[in-house]
Amino acid sequence: MSRHLVVVGGGVIGLSIAWQATQRNFEVTLIDCGPIGHEASWASAGILPYVNPQTAMHPLEKLAAASHDLHARWYPELLAATGIDYEFTVAGTIHFARTRAERASLIGLEQRCLDERIPFQTLTMEQLGREVPSMHRLIESRHIMHATKLLADAQLRSPRFLSALATAGRKCGVRIVEHAGEVRLLSGNGFIQRAETGNFGSIAGDEFCVASGAWSAELLRPLGVKIDFVPIRGQIVLYQLERQPFSPVVYEGGNYLVPRNDGTLLVGSTLEDVGFDRTTTPEAIEVLSRFASEVIPELAGREPDRAWAGLRPATFDGFPYIGRVVDFRNLTLAAGHFRAGIHLAPITAIAVCDLLEDLPFAIDLTPFRATRGRSQISN
Repeated sequence: MSRHLVVVGGGVIGLSIAWQATQRNFEVTLIDCGPIGHEASWASAGILPYVNPQTAMHPLEKLAAASHDLHARWYPELLAATGIDYEFTVAGTIHFARTRAERASLIGLEQRCLDERIPFQTLTMEQLGREVPSMHRLIESRHIMHATKLLADAQLRSPRFLSALATAGRKCGVRIVEHAGEVRLLSGNGFIQRAETGNFGSIAGDEFCVASGAWSAELLRPLGVKIDFVPIRGQIVLYQLERQPFSPVVYEGGNYLVPRNDGTLLVGSTLEDVGFDRTTTPEAIEVLSRFASEVIPELAGREPDRAWAGLRPATFDGFPYIGRVVDFRNLTLAAGHFRAGIHLAPITAIAVCDLLEDLPFAIDLTPFRATRGRSQISN
């Protein structure tokens, strides 16, 4: 007899868990207070930095390395199951520097790549011009001091990835409850008994997983679970070009350009601690637009076609929470992935499903446990 898993949160983490849980013979209901896939996951640029699994030492690196491999395997599987091409591609990322500090940072990055056996290439200005033809003015100005290409970095289109996960989940039997309104978890005798929704009444289950990003703290607080999440706003602008200007993602410091096959160009991103404010600001849009026009001069003076912001769930130590919640024998937490939700979604889904089945997981999840640090259980 299959157990019923209730996932609260319809972003990339929740959708991945729901889809994978059906592969473990769980009956799955996924609940979201609004439309699925329309918060931080949808706003993501979908950049997937490569981590070498053979040299990964840091706990987050181990998760990222395993998840990167899973992305390559999930793509053909989801494409075959849904027909949705979310354009997973390994086109690399190019990082360029115009200041001594940025140059020193890139040289340090190259040394780390050597130490961790991550494939990279130091680009000459001629090579940079071939990779990113629109940068010819910057190259000719001799303002670029260094350029590095990380050859194994990948990217995907986040909204289409979310659609593929939702479609695959539905085809496997996941019941998706959107626009559920306010959601409360009700407990008794050390178990979560049901999720109470504002618009669809009670939903009972055998297992519950909170995967609501920055909003997870509000769900857990009434249960006596005190875990802090800080929503960090990231603003992005979009241009629709006639054709793709180049293939790799292009970085300068924290700013980036992400080209898509159809000429869509994403420009990001900010890091702002402004609470639960998802509005965009003229100041941020101006900074991002100026960066875009420096790399692609034809954009000078042109207004972006769109702009939006997402709230990334940050934790006090930078680690996501992936684990059982003490004092509730059927409650699991999977949230706080900050800027790596898209990247870490596959391995997080596998980890949660292994926890639900009491199976050993290949990576030590102790650093990600829900009771670490300032987290407290006061039931």
